[in-house]
Amino acid sequence: MSDSRHFAQVLIVDDDREFAGDLTGFLSNRYEVHCVHTGPEAVQRARAVRPDVVLLDIDLGCDPNGFAVLELLRTGKNPPPVIMLTGTRSGDIASVVRSVKSGAYDYVNKPPNMAELIQRID
Repeated sequence: MSDSRHFAQVLIVDDDREFAGDLTGFLSNRYEVHCVHTGPEAVQRARAVRPDVVLLDIDLGCDPNGFAVLELLRTGKNPPPVIMLTGTRSGDIASVVRSVKSGAYDYVNKPPNMAELIQRID
């Protein structure tokens, strides 16, 4: 008997390989997860798999940064909702405002509360 369930596709974009790996492992029980570590990989993978949601780190540690990648993802036809991730725990209001104004669906501090993250993805 085949499994006819549809698993939402989640694209994780984070240069912190350990964090991305842990997040992938946790979410893969519930979603079909794709993981990349740079902006160019994110744009290429998003075009290839058309994810239902993207979890995008603001500070990718390379060029382009998360805001530039968000802009690139938003320019395509039927862009996926993007949840921005940041390691900054200081409540950087400017980053939250910039994320939302740039078209992000939501903004989450790292490490995320997993129950809340799943609610936001769903």
